Amino acid sequence: MSLEDKMDILEVIARYAYTYDGRDADGFAQLFTEGGIFEVIDSRGSQPELRLETRAAIHAWVVQRHQHVVQEIHDRHYQNGTLFDVLTQEHAQTRTMVLITHQGVHDPTPRPVLSGVYHDRWHKTQRGWQLTQRTLRHDHHTPYLSQSRLHRRPHMPGTLNGKVALVTGGASGIGRATALTFAREGAKLIIADMNEDGGHQTVHMITENGGEATFVQVDVTQATAVEALISKTVETYGRLDCAHNNQ
Repeated sequence: MSLEDKMDILEVIARYAYTYDGRDADGFAQLFTEGGIFEVIDSRGSQPELRLETRAAIHAWVVQRHQHVVQEIHDRHYQNGTLFDVLTQEHAQTRTMVLITHQGVHDPTPRPVLSGVYHDRWHKTQRGWQLTQRTLRHDHHTPYLSQSRLHRRPHMPGTLNGKVALVTGGASGIGRATALTFAREGAKLIIADMNEDGGHQTVHMITENGGEATFVQVDVTQATAVEALISKTVETYGRLDCAHNNQ
């Protein structure tokens, strides 16, 4: 690998921060290959708290996150200390340290919210170097996506306070991200999925931060199961205000 290749990869790493922090979801997604993977793992975990497996899924997640999760927050991703562990003409593996800060409208200065290391896999395509996989291994001992996002200041009431939301496919990926967003906005959640372990993990991520959620294992391809799911929602929370179908 030439010095030029290294510089090109470092530029993509920089663009990752500038596109995400600049709310450029299209530019952010284009840093990944079509089948690119983005995942987040806490320091004590072996299973991802978030795993997105295509460029389209990554794009959808970033759009949703910018619109609903960090809308009132100014982000900064400070990346440094990149090491090149594997270097070939077409493939590379790197590690990059990261410190993420947030600054809300009432924060006088940015506040650190996350530190960790990005573990990246790269492929040189016709468009240049692109990420085939970016794994964030962060230093928190609990899931970051729930821990720092669900708490709201008293003067910032959630837009879904008192509402009941049903999220199918809520055990992972975009479904989980949607459930965490709804919980942050004050909704009570029914998490529906065939993946029992992942569903209970999503519920735990919500309830450990003061939210309210219940998991229901269900196959939403079966009409009778969907009817039972709706009945279970009403039985549990007394109503159903909105639903997000992630199947």
